[in-house]
Amino acid sequence: MLTAGVIAWGVHGTAQLGLTRCEDLIVQGNDESGQAALYRYRFGTAEFDESRFELHVGGLLVDIEQKPLQVLAILLARANQVVSRQELLDRVWEGRVTVENVLYNALAKLRKALRDDASEQIVTVPRMGYKFAGPVERIAVRLKLLSRLDFRIGTAVPGREHFHLYAQIGATRHCEVWVARHYKTHEQRVYKFGVDSELLASFKREVTVGRLLLESLPDRDDFVRIRDWNFETLPFYLESEYGGENLTVWAAKAGRLRAMPTAARLEMFLQIADAVAAAHSVGVLHKDIKPANVLVAPRGEQSWHVRVADFGSAWLLEPGRLQALGITQNWTSSPQPGFSQSASGTALYLAPELIAGQMPTVQSDVYALGLILYQMSIADLNRPMAPGWDKAITDELLREDIAAATDGEPALRLSGVADLTQRLRTLEERRLERAAAREAGTRLLAARQATDRTRARRPWVVVAMASLALGLTFSLWLYEGQRRARLEADGEKRRAAQINRFLSEDLLGATDPSGPGGAHNPTMRDVLAATQARLDARFADDPETKASIDAALGKAYFGMTDYTQAERFLRAAVEGFTRTRGPADAVTLEAQYSLISVFVQTNRLDEARTLLDAADRLAGARLGENSALAFKAHWTRAGLFKLRMAPDKALAQYQAADRVRAAIAPADDSMLLRLRDALSWCYARLNRNEEAARVLRDLLTPVYTPERVGPVFWAQARVDYATALKADGKSAEAERALAEALAEIRTSLGPTHFFVAVVQNELGDLYSREAQWSRAVESLLEAYSVLRLRSGEHGQATLIVAANLGIVELRTGQTLQAIDTLSRAHDDLVRQLGLKSPQAESTAFYLSRALSSSGRYREAGELMTPLVADDLEAAEPRGDWTQRLAALRGEILVGLGHKDEGLAKLSEAVKAMAALPTPDDDLPTFRKTLEAANRPGSRVTPK
Repeated sequence: MLTAGVIAWGVHGTAQLGLTRCEDLIVQGNDESGQAALYRYRFGTAEFDESRFELHVGGLLVDIEQKPLQVLAILLARANQVVSRQELLDRVWEGRVTVENVLYNALAKLRKALRDDASEQIVTVPRMGYKFAGPVERIAVRLKLLSRLDFRIGTAVPGREHFHLYAQIGATRHCEVWVARHYKTHEQRVYKFGVDSELLASFKREVTVGRLLLESLPDRDDFVRIRDWNFETLPFYLESEYGGENLTVWAAKAGRLRAMPTAARLEMFLQIADAVAAAHSVGVLHKDIKPANVLVAPRGEQSWHVRVADFGSAWLLEPGRLQALGITQNWTSSPQPGFSQSASGTALYLAPELIAGQMPTVQSDVYALGLILYQMSIADLNRPMAPGWDKAITDELLREDIAAATDGEPALRLSGVADLTQRLRTLEERRLERAAAREAGTRLLAARQATDRTRARRPWVVVAMASLALGLTFSLWLYEGQRRARLEADGEKRRAAQINRFLSEDLLGATDPSGPGGAHNPTMRDVLAATQARLDARFADDPETKASIDAALGKAYFGMTDYTQAERFLRAAVEGFTRTRGPADAVTLEAQYSLISVFVQTNRLDEARTLLDAADRLAGARLGENSALAFKAHWTRAGLFKLRMAPDKALAQYQAADRVRAAIAPADDSMLLRLRDALSWCYARLNRNEEAARVLRDLLTPVYTPERVGPVFWAQARVDYATALKADGKSAEAERALAEALAEIRTSLGPTHFFVAVVQNELGDLYSREAQWSRAVESLLEAYSVLRLRSGEHGQATLIVAANLGIVELRTGQTLQAIDTLSRAHDDLVRQLGLKSPQAESTAFYLSRALSSSGRYREAGELMTPLVADDLEAAEPRGDWTQRLAALRGEILVGLGHKDEGLAKLSEAVKAMAALPTPDDDLPTFRKTLEAANRPGSRVTPK
């Protein structure tokens, strides 16, 4: 499969959506929130993963109820300490009325599951409680919430002394969500506490919209009602009804959602949709519909009551309703009442037009509902809609309804929620009508259903997609240090004051929503756009300072993967510095190297090489010095070699850059990690896997935290470390490293960050190697979904993962589908990168393999002609490309009727492949071809 080594994934500061509300931050984890670790515990032959809530004994997953596992989690967290019986009852059964022996039964089940010696570690302490006795190994795997407001379970709610905090269910730096219980009646309420003005505005919006819904729709009980609030003293809070668990949590318990019949799941979805339709009927767009904002509580013994919660980002289509109802709008908004930044919300459920910055409409909420309908239909609330999503929906009418609700073009989407609910409520009648009219369509549709996805090898590495951007992070720091030194040396106080005004008034001022053109919670793009408008006027008489600002803006846009804008500003910076400082000045050349990296990132490699040679000539002997300029030169050239898949040449440049780093920034841990990561990539591409792991091993310690070196580069180091481990056959260690990387990126930067795709692509390869087919496909589909969102359907990275899926289809035996997928990917890659690019060559090999398997030998042979083993080895180091190419060429010759020549090649290649330490996956297929061709009287008909 295609891995991470030859495409720049654009890992620098990809623009994140503006998340303004407490729940958004809780779900996305895009805040420096107080969190504590979740652990994997090991004792005896058992292992308990607190993050997945899974118990393994003797390496096998134990099928056990959740309550015993909750008891185990508490005992392990306080190993060798006594936990009282009452505490266990309160925490596990949450104050519910229980029978006398409920705890005893849970412990009995737990001891039975643990078996042997491990069961004896759960000790009963007479008249006191229970404890887990003995040695326990604990490994941190994920994070859980902590309170930064110094709240504790049992503490009274400030100003509401009858309600005591019972359980914390969410937290960020500035917001916490708690469930509280009345100390007499045991009635439950939910409190959202906030400590800053932006959350206060969101709270006020939610109160206002809540009053509008209550007074306009008094008879509806499918919204969570707000009961009280405090906007006067810190901490601010909202007090709401307790609506039950959110849909994601509810669904995961005991597999509730998966256990429900499809009809029951659709009925539950209709409750959600009816509530949203009712809100729309009074002019309220929710704008952040997602499972976390849907609450589920029991209604009777066998049914569930669904409520829609959290209107903190709501949009009012008819603001005049507030005045008509006598409701005061108590939050400021821009540019119209009810406005909340269009792209706020949870990225996965945002309609494409919102991501593009357009105003929300009814169709925006329809899109989110369509995605939830898809997830509930397949009973998986974590799965994004990726290519092939329709294969999981067996009901063709339901497929059509989901597609109509999630069309990427708002004008083609269903006009309203009522249209969707009407379709779902008439499914049976529509099925009868469709059956009466159908003729041959059913067979055609059935033939298009995907079969199981299966194992595939990666033909190259996605690492370069991330690492090509690494050097640009350093440039601003290096330039700023030099600029400050120059300002101090020259005494340019006026210029310093001017820059300070630019930073405080223009740059920081652009974040002020009350200023001219201000927006609520502006995105980085908003800030940069506002900054550009003031740049020319501010520095009209100071071209050198303007050039320095142009350089900084260029690097910022590069970090957001907006290469058009990055090139524009970096060109302006180079031109400005050239006029004021000269073309050979170090600052001019540093800006030039940054511009060259844009060309590298956008695959204009010939242009990049020409400019790089020219810059190096101007730098001259300074490239041998220990300076920021020398570092930039070595790093930029290494990136070019890396994209050209020349790891030996890239290695020499990275080693030179590392020597400069050691001299000019020996204490910079972030730079150290990035250099060693780049070196590891080179070693891995040269089949020096032990060296690849060694240069990173000492840096993968708790000393180098994501906060210290940056989450993306922290994760990238683990990806490259895992690559080396996989090559050495250490799959379990590799999976742990990749899981850590994925968890950190999702927590720090959100589930749709570009680097999520990098890690998921690597996991897809790992799971394929381990024959975990469903997990491999899920990882690849998530990677594709993220890349399509970030780079578009024809983006280079998107094409790589699409080709990976084509390779999986080939391995499965879905040959015709594989040919279609690989052909489209190959054509696009050739157009973008050229016929001899590593990506195109690798895809060509697997496409040729598929064509040969289907008997299209002439086409396969034409594709094979330009392929060279050394080139493919550079793309995917494996040591057997000569044998693989020879075997495939032999198979093609046999198919074309050149039986003797083909058999000679195929026989020799099969023998050589069988002798390798790790035989190729296609070896059994080539053997079958060889055996069939050697049978007496066998004939081959060329196609």
